[in-house]
This record gives sequence, C-alpha cells and structure tokens, in this order.
Amino acid sequence: MLLFSVHPEPEGRKVNKMLTLKKVKEMVKAPVHTKRVPSPKVLLEDGRILLRKEFEHDSHLTLYHSGYVWFSAGKRNTVFHIHDCRGDYAYDAAAGKGEVIKEDYFENCEWHIRALFEGERRVEESQLKCEGVGQTKVCVSYHAVAEDWGEMTDSEINVLDSPELFGKDNHAKRLLTYAASFGNTTLEKLKKYKKADEVGALLKKFDAISVRDANSGTIVTQLTGKEPVYNLDPVLTYDYMNCCDKIPQVQTNEKYLILYAYAGRISNDEADWIAAYAKKKNLKVYAIGDIQKCADRFVDCSPFEVLAYFRNAEEVITDTFHGSIFSVITHRPFTTLIRKSVGNSYGNEEKLSDLLKRLGLANRMTTKIEDTENINEKAIDYAKVDEQLKAHREVAKEYLRKNLEE
Repeated sequence: MLLFSVHPEPEGRKVNKMLTLKKVKEMVKAPVHTKRVPSPKVLLEDGRILLRKEFEHDSHLTLYHSGYVWFSAGKRNTVFHIHDCRGDYAYDAAAGKGEVIKEDYFENCEWHIRALFEGERRVEESQLKCEGVGQTKVCVSYHAVAEDWGEMTDSEINVLDSPELFGKDNHAKRLLTYAASFGNTTLEKLKKYKKADEVGALLKKFDAISVRDANSGTIVTQLTGKEPVYNLDPVLTYDYMNCCDKIPQVQTNEKYLILYAYAGRISNDEADWIAAYAKKKNLKVYAIGDIQKCADRFVDCSPFEVLAYFRNAEEVITDTFHGSIFSVITHRPFTTLIRKSVGNSYGNEEKLSDLLKRLGLANRMTTKIEDTENINEKAIDYAKVDEQLKAHREVAKEYLRKNLEE
C-alpha cells in the first residue's frame, strides 16, 4: 500500500487549493495516440514537470506539461497520458469484490488519485506479462504504441531511446552538432549498456561535432578519435540584454528572489530553509516555470518575460542549467545547487559544473542549500565574465560560419 505524502500549501501562493483530475485535464492537451509514448528517460531529459506527487518507498507520480505521467514504484515503471485516466474503475475486481468507482467521482478528486490507480493497474498487467515469459527482475509497462521500449536492465532506463538524435536515417548533405550534450550519460554507462559501438558508429558520420561540456567531449573523442569543438549553450551565444528589444519591463511592488528549479526536486527541508532565508531578508519567493512548496508567487510567463523577471530579482537560487545561464545573462547574484546522479535520479553535475568552471564561476556551486547565504553575498565580477562570453561567442560564430558555408 502506498501512503500519500501531503505538503501544505505555502502562504501567498496563488494556486487552487485542490487540483482536480478534471482541472488538470483542462491544463494539458489530449494525446495523439498515433505518436509513440515517451520513455521515462525521454521525460527526464526533455520533459518539463507540471506536477509531482510522492509516496512512501521512493514511489512517485510525475505529470509533465505534455500530459504524460510517469509512475514509478521501485523497479516498476510505466508512462501513460493523464487523459487516459477515464471511465469507471473496477476496484478489487480480481479479489471478487468488484466494487466500481464512477468516473465522475475521480474527476472531482485530486488528480493523483485516479492516476495512481491507473499506474498500479498498468504495472500489474505488465508484471503478469513479464512473469509469463520468465522475466521478473524489472518490469516496464507496455503501451499499445510503445511496444519497442524493450526490457530495462538493472532498473536503469534505455540510454539510446532516440537514435535519430545521433543522426540515424538522416539524409542531409551535411551533419553538424552545436553545443550538444550527453547530459549525465557517461562513457562508462554507454559501455555498460552495450551502446558505445552504436553511438560511435553514428557519431563518425557527422561532418563536424560541437559539444558544450567536458563529459560529452570525452565521449566523442573516445568513440570517434576526433577532438570536438567546445561551444557554449545557444542561450549564451546571443547577447540578449544588449541586442534584444523584446524583453519587456516587469513592474512589481515588492522585492523578491527567484527559485528556478524543477518541481519535486527541491526537498521539504530545502524549501523550509529557502522560506526562512527569504523572510529574514524581507524577500518574496517567486517560482518560475514550476510550482514550489516555499513560493509566495508562481509566475507563468513567456521566455522573454523570464529574462525580465530575472533582471529585476534581488538574487537567484537554482538547480538547473538554464537557471544558471539566465542568472549570468542578467548579472544576478546566484547559487546553483548541484544534484548528483544516484540510481535512476537524473543529476546535473556534468553539464553544470563544466559550464560554471568555464565562466570562472565555480564558487557559485554547492550541494548544500545552507551555503546560499554566503555564496549570494559574494560579488561577481561580471565585467570579467562578459569578456569570456565575448570570446566564446566569437568561437561559436566562426564554427557555425565555417561549417554552414561549406
């Protein structure tokens, strides 16, 4: 049995007291069922978390902006769309009780209740399939249009879920990458899951390879024998604050700090510390993009408005790559929380550590939220950082000019 972990709503956060299943369905588009259902790996790397509900024993329901829900309970995993949570539900039918809960009941309950039943049903059905073919170590739920997920090994997720991202079956005249990244996938992981040869063969077909971090560069060099070009993330390549006229003026009547992090990745202890820290400094906490427990305001805004809010912030706390980049672009004092990759959790240390070291900002990193106060009190020599950015931008322009003109 899974017990719900309920977090209290923070004062001042302007969200509904209860997000019903009906309301959540209105927030996301219905799926196109001809499309392949994404794997947990794809959702972890590319998805934006909308809501997350945690249970005992490290189980969770994570709902993404795409509408897809990842349910994980130990080694049992499944992905389905929130709009698939429909119809009456026969509860305990297998035990002979056959109690039926009507669809209308679930539509007006909190969103995660029906989603939990759906997730449990899918992994149980899949478990029976696994046992039927003699495989019981790890269980993955199979959807009608996602039969090619394959069996996961050692509870890890497929590390080459989308080979087209490596140029497979591409018929362009030239194949290039710009500031590509393997994220937290290392050469050791590629070898462990017997994907190194496949990835290496695909990479060798590229005419030019540009990466953004040392981990990715090491993989490319080891698998191809060629040294890639190092370029900064595209968001840093353009001088938004001096060259872009689309960033609006945002007016607020209060001072605030920005918490820019994925929903569900700020722990309860971290959230409590941030709330106390902001109160001590007489600041409101603005959460941008994802809802946070400690937020006084949840800001849903456009990309250019994001930069406007960052520009006006007193300081920033983030655990994301782009949260760090936005802080640098807008010259804000900031702290970056480094997350280690443990088990199936998706860490950020490879990309983030490399980025901040290249910009001479390694002292902005920490694994402890309590370090934020000391870090954000330290002034940043942004004139020096801007000089480095200017040099990196010239390298990027030359790389693109050379390879696009050939």
